[in-house]
Amino acid sequence: MVLKYDLWYNANDKQKVNIMADMQNGENILNKIMVLSDGSVVYQLTTPEALRFEDKNLHTNTASAQSRIKDMMANKIALYSIHDADGKTGGILEIDGNNVESYIGQSGNKPNHKFMLAGREFIQKAGFNMGFRGKEFGFVSIDGKNYDVFKLPNKLTVRYGMDLHDMNLEKLPDLRQWEIYGDFNCSDNQLTNLEGMPKQIHGNFDARNNELTSLKGAPEKVDGDFDCRNNKSLTNIDDKPAQIGGNFMHDNLASRQKNKTEIFKSGQDTILKKVQANYDIINRGNQNN
Repeated sequence: MVLKYDLWYNANDKQKVNIMADMQNGENILNKIMVLSDGSVVYQLTTPEALRFEDKNLHTNTASAQSRIKDMMANKIALYSIHDADGKTGGILEIDGNNVESYIGQSGNKPNHKFMLAGREFIQKAGFNMGFRGKEFGFVSIDGKNYDVFKLPNKLTVRYGMDLHDMNLEKLPDLRQWEIYGDFNCSDNQLTNLEGMPKQIHGNFDARNNELTSLKGAPEKVDGDFDCRNNKSLTNIDDKPAQIGGNFMHDNLASRQKNKTEIFKSGQDTILKKVQANYDIINRGNQNN
């Protein structure tokens, strides 16, 4: 069966599901191998047509597909695509031997949170080894020990900082009873608030490049710098920590203008006080004469 790309790309989500079903009844361009707990479907890609089809769905670089086709046809790698329950392609997983080599989403970026969880479930059920890519699927090293970020203990004392940077998180795990020494990094995720944080971070706090709309849930005290720059929707910083030992770095223009105005007024007041003091000294001197 040769898939008519125009038919697929002009179809709505429901029609795509039907097209995929028809494909399964004919020649298997995509080889369905597993249905996941959220209804997502895993397909194995075994032909050049299958890979080109999914590359087009993901808007990925077709030039790089040529080398993968060569390796796939030589059985050096195995390729799997993951669709959600509506038939949308979320990512292509490359397996080399038994190891996860890559997981590529839309436009060559990382798959979003939903497809990250689907990929993780498939990898675990298939028995593949995540290796150093474990962090991409929600596993984090804390003080030299690996943890599942979605199944963390209620209480823990962290000695050497915590790195949740670039983990596709939509919300933070519940760390309210944790004690965290060292730096805390939750930058480059999809967070909209900071709920779940402990009362104090004994180091720097980095929440850059998220989707924060407020600082709700932020620690009450940060011993070092507090950085929440590059959050375009962050218009309210009223919930910032009450105590920040270092610098407070943000892009809130209204607040910055307010601070500039306050500094300017403070500077004016200082100048006026100095002028008044000098005038008083001169005036007293004239009176003495």
